[in-house]
Amino acid sequence: MNKFDFNQIGGFPLSTNILDGMQTAYSLFNALGEIAGNFAIISGCNINGSTVSDGVVYINGEVLAFKGGLLGSTVIISEDPENRFFESGESKTVLRKRFATFGSSVTNYPWADFKRVFPSVQIQSFKDNFEARITALENRPSPIPVGMIAIWNKPANVPIPTGWQECTDLKGRVPVGCDDSDNDFEFVGKIGGEKRQTLVQAELPNIRLKTFRNLQVPGYGPGGGPNAAVQVANGGKENYYITGTWQEPDVYQTSPLGSGASHNNLQPYRVIRFIEYVG
Repeated sequence: MNKFDFNQIGGFPLSTNILDGMQTAYSLFNALGEIAGNFAIISGCNINGSTVSDGVVYINGEVLAFKGGLLGSTVIISEDPENRFFESGESKTVLRKRFATFGSSVTNYPWADFKRVFPSVQIQSFKDNFEARITALENRPSPIPVGMIAIWNKPANVPIPTGWQECTDLKGRVPVGCDDSDNDFEFVGKIGGEKRQTLVQAELPNIRLKTFRNLQVPGYGPGGGPNAAVQVANGGKENYYITGTWQEPDVYQTSPLGSGASHNNLQPYRVIRFIEYVG
């Protein structure tokens, strides 16, 4: 910042250039407003009910006095010119008092955008407290225990979050709760189950299947002679019927049915990925 040395003998040459230099010097204070940031409340401007007190604000590179009053929604920059008479007898503006206040104009600024500056005397205390809290967070054990498994419902081209990896033990499998009272689920890591199942005889329902052979029944043949209890028409291709008997027919095996192929044993499903927290 420039420095003027007025305290000299011999008659100081006070001129408009000197005065302009003085104005330039104190205008440098506007740069300090950048520390607070645009639309900063540097001091004052306290809200009390529906009114706001006087104060100092920073708007677009300029530190301005704020004239308070009734609380409004927008702020404007206003000027009050002051005139003086010159030696020539002319009245000219020599001072423009610029200030901010509530109002409405072509250019205005929302009052909600103005924020109070954090007091500089508290910065060190805030910094120390903030660093202590960050250190405590960094040293705190993770709330997620290592080994926890979660469902990751994203496609394969989406990266798994940091600290997690795919749980390969569960690829193509569904989890089931451990139950030490059940031999099938008695310990963690035990595997079982089948995607497809082929039934064996012991797994079939307990049913009986019967067929008939040519049991002779007296009195039902031609001329009252014996005839078969089961008649076959059309060369044995269709129209089976029983003519009647009071005896239990002999039992024979039917022709084989089915092919013995396995059947689908899967419940309705949707494919996801299981991921495991590794820290």
